[in-house]
Parts: sequence; structure tokens; C-alpha cells
Amino acid sequence: MSLIAKRFCRSFISIGLISILVMQSSNLYADEKEDLLIIRNTVINLMQQLVDQGVMSPEQARELVETAKQSAIEEVEEIRKAETPSEKAVRVQYVPEIVKEEIREQVRNELRAQVTQDVIKHAQTNRWGIKDALPGWVNRIKLSGDIRLRADGEYLDQDNNSEVYRNVDNEFIDTINDRERARIRMRLAVKAKVNDSIEAGIRLASGNLTDPVSTNQTLGNRGNRYDVTLDRAYLKYTDTNDDGYEWLTLWGGRIPNPWFSTDLVWDSDLNFEGFAATTRYNFAGGDSLYDLTESNKEVFLTMGAFPLDEFSFTANDPWLYGAQIGGSILFSNQSKLKVGVAYYYYDDLVVEPSFDVALAADPNVEFEIGSTSPPEVGQGNTLADLDPIDGTNVVYGYASDYELLGLTTQLDLSIFAPYRLSFTGEYFENIGYDRDDVNRRVGLDVKEETTAYQFRIDFGWPSVNLAGNWRAHAAYKYIERDAVLALFNDSDFHGGGTDAEGYVIGFDYGLGKNAWASFKWISTDEIDGPGFLGGFDCDVIDCSYKYDRVQVDVNAKF
Repeated sequence: MSLIAKRFCRSFISIGLISILVMQSSNLYADEKEDLLIIRNTVINLMQQLVDQGVMSPEQARELVETAKQSAIEEVEEIRKAETPSEKAVRVQYVPEIVKEEIREQVRNELRAQVTQDVIKHAQTNRWGIKDALPGWVNRIKLSGDIRLRADGEYLDQDNNSEVYRNVDNEFIDTINDRERARIRMRLAVKAKVNDSIEAGIRLASGNLTDPVSTNQTLGNRGNRYDVTLDRAYLKYTDTNDDGYEWLTLWGGRIPNPWFSTDLVWDSDLNFEGFAATTRYNFAGGDSLYDLTESNKEVFLTMGAFPLDEFSFTANDPWLYGAQIGGSILFSNQSKLKVGVAYYYYDDLVVEPSFDVALAADPNVEFEIGSTSPPEVGQGNTLADLDPIDGTNVVYGYASDYELLGLTTQLDLSIFAPYRLSFTGEYFENIGYDRDDVNRRVGLDVKEETTAYQFRIDFGWPSVNLAGNWRAHAAYKYIERDAVLALFNDSDFHGGGTDAEGYVIGFDYGLGKNAWASFKWISTDEIDGPGFLGGFDCDVIDCSYKYDRVQVDVNAKF
């Protein structure tokens, strides 16, 4: 407690005690007693507040009271000795209310200022709210997450062909019966700042271990608990220049999507296992004031290497390698154009079928492993039976190589501010497709289907995290059979996979801070028919597969 505060409190307490002693020993009028009671109660309340706020300890308060009490007794005695009643003296029996209020307000202001100063000084001394006052790990850890509730309905045309579409287990796919289900998605992320350059990240998510493009959990599990998996685990290194610009980012582990892309090639729930690096260069700014107001121009280069599987007895494991170069321009009105050209190469993905008679005669060899044996394949890509000699053991693998070359563009316009109008387009071609090789592996003539593209328009608020904010979008998507790897692209469009075209219409509406509702309608048709073995002639056989999907979500994040 400051010296000024002590003196102020001691003086004020003395006045209060003097008033109390005078009130006890004098014949006062009612108004005068009221004034003295106000002073007494003010003193009592002041002392209690100072103790409660930690400005002084109870021991200090008692010491001040005792000191002030002794001073008050001495001053009252002096007043009594010096008091000489006069016949001309006039007693004021009434103090105007406005004068009382002025006195009260003056006392309040003086007390408030002094107490505020003492509290601030006390807070600084004890480091209230100071960052370093908390344990170091608390300041380095950031916890976040989200939960989504979904009503999901799949509605199929009764005229769909139910005898040509099969899954990778050679079982018929249900193409005529509708399905409705309730689903939930939970994600919980922890980010830790190791130092100024390195970040560690971990994220848990609902879902299962066998689906790389979905974290949904279907409700109706007979009361059993749900699976929670490790969705992300990575180290991230970021380097900045003298201007604080992040010119280099390195990732390692199970990382989020490092590419500028849409769900045409990569599902939004897909994470990548491996390593990625992004370097950026910004042309904006300069030595003059005019340069500082120039449009923001940036170029970037991203490269990555990701193992898809690991086999014990071969070094030729399947890998995904990728590179993307692009740039963006931020205009003076805050509109933005971003462009990226990407190349994705899948190495050792295809397995050659075994036509070797000697191997076929060996009962311990079902098919020649060759380079690799893919553990999973997606719905829609052209596949080949890896052991066509033994008809009882059907093992499928990719019949085509996949080398994807594509362009992604996004134009974000602010001319309708606060609303945003965005146009997104993406085009990809599988330049690794070799028709002769595919036909040899399949044993039939397979039509080349290697093109995919998407156009999308968004309009509304940039974010729907506040009540009343809204955003709408519409898209058209076209994905031929072997244009992209069916295992990794959008899992909702046509039920997942390739060989589909159709429309997507969606609407988001903010329910409150960090909470919003979403509606999405997806309507698709097949393009060419089943490419499971590539042997169906859909010009002769009706390969209809009309598919509609409706999703209604309630989202919350924290």
C-alpha cells in the first residue's frame, strides 16, 4: 500500500472516528446525525473494500483504525477544551440535499482514483494477467475442435441397373434402395509452439481406420462406443524474413492438404502421410510510400513426397510425388485471383497380372507380386484381375498408371461487399494413361476416359460464424473413369469415386457465434458405366446409375 494511500486512509478514518465520538457525546439534530452516520458507514465500507481488493491486509486495516482512533480521541478532547459557547452563535439545523450529494460525489471520486491507483500497482506487483505469470506450456498450447451433426439421405432411381456395378470384393453394389442415416463427426486438435519456428500438431477424429476420406460416424451402434483415430500428427517449420513474411514452410508426418486444390482430386477430409515444402515470394512493397500501396503479388512452389504403402519384402513401395507452382494477386479493392498448376505422379501403383504358366502351376503362388500389391482401390477406376488363371481367387489392382496434370483457379470478388462473389475452376488430365497397357492388363478393349473438371460459384458472407450470415454455392462436376485416383477424391459425390457427372447446390446459415447450419443437394449420373473390369459395353447394356444425396448439417466449432 502506497504512503499516500496510507495517509489518506488514516486521515479519513480519523474524521470518521471524530464524527462518531462527537455523535455519541453531543446532542445533535436528526440531519446532523444522518450526516455523521454517512461518514461512519463510508469509512467502514472503504476499509472493507480495501481489504477485499487486497490493497491492504486485515492486520494493516486494524493498525490504521487503532492509530486513527487514538488521534481522534486527542482531537475531540482539544475541541471540547477550546469550545466556548457564544450567545451569538447560530446552529444550522438543515444541510441542503444538493450539498450532501456534492460531498458524497467528491468523496467517491477521491476514493475511486486512489483505490484504482493502488489496485493497479498491486496488480503489477503480483503480475495479474501477465503472460509469463502463467506456466510456460499454457502459453504454447492451443486447443481447438469442431462437432458436426448430419442427416444424410441417399436416394437412388428404381430404374438403375443392379447387376453390373460391383465393389472391390466382387459383390454387387445396391443401386436401387434408398438409405437414410444420422451421422456425427468430431475433431479435436492440439497445436504446440515448440519455439518461434517449429510447431507440433496433433488431431483426433471420429471415423474408422479403413476410410481415408471420411471422418463420419454413423449413429446406431447398439449403444457401443465410437472409434477415435489419430487424424494428424506432424511437425511444421516456418521461416520468416526481416519483414515478418513467411517465405518457407516445411511439413513432416501426417499433415493437412498442402495443395491449392478442390475436392475434384482431394477430399476435404483427406490428410497426407509424408513430407511437403512450400516456398513463397512476395513482390509487394518497396522503398517509397507509393510502393507500400501496391497490389499484393505472390508466387509459390509446393513439393511433396508421400508413401502410400510399405511392403516388407520389396523396396518398390507405392509413393505419391507432387509439385505445384502458382501465384496470387490481391487487388486494391481486396479482390483476389489465385492460380496453381499441379503435377501428381503415382509411382509403383500398377501390378502386372500373372500369366506365367509355371507360376500358375505352383499352388503356393496365386499371383505375381511384381512391384507392389495395392491394399485398397477406389470405386470407378479401371481394375484388372491380378490372377486371371485362378477364377476362384479374384484379386484386383489398378490397370492404369496415374500421372495427373491440372490447373486450379479462383477469383474472389469484393465488388458486392460485405458479400463475396467467388468463381472456382479446376481441370485435370491423367497423362499417364496408356491404352495399350491397360488393354493388355485387363484382357479387353477399354475406352480411354481420363478427363475431370469442375466449375463452382459462391456468393454470400466470407464467413458464416455469426448469427444471420449466409452463403450459397452451386457447382458442376465431371469426372471420367481414370481421370483421378478414386480412392482419394470427394466421397459424397456419386457415393465416392469416379465415372460420374452432376450438380451440387448448397446453402450455409449462421446460427450464432461459431455455429451454423448447412444444406447440400447432390444429383449425379454415370458417364460411361462400370469400369470395374472395363468389359461392359454400355452402348448395348443399360448401365443407368442415377444418384441423389441430401445432407443437412448443424456445425459448431471452438
